[in-house]
Amino acid sequence: MAGIKLDKCPCCGIEIDPIKFQEARDTLYLDSNDIKPKFRWIPCSERLPESNISVLCAMRTGEFRIMEYDEEEQAWYEGIHDYRKHCVTHWMPLPEPPESEAHNG
Repeated sequence: MAGIKLDKCPCCGIEIDPIKFQEARDTLYLDSNDIKPKFRWIPCSERLPESNISVLCAMRTGEFRIMEYDEEEQAWYEGIHDYRKHCVTHWMPLPEPPESEAHNG
């Protein structure tokens, strides 16, 4: 590979193409920035989730629960239990469920 200087990994000695390394690093950095805002704790004072969507909630008591917010009732629900609006301090969207694998046999 004429014209491209190859560096070696200080740990294992494998040759590294610095241009490809930088491109991979930039791609990973950009990808991580794309998902970071999606999975952050959102203060309830900033905004509330859409109604009837399950989200992860941080309670004033220090507990974490998966709950749904009802905008009309201005209350949080966990199954049949309801909580006043001020009981939840922060929330975040849940991640997508894992892809199911087809099982043969």
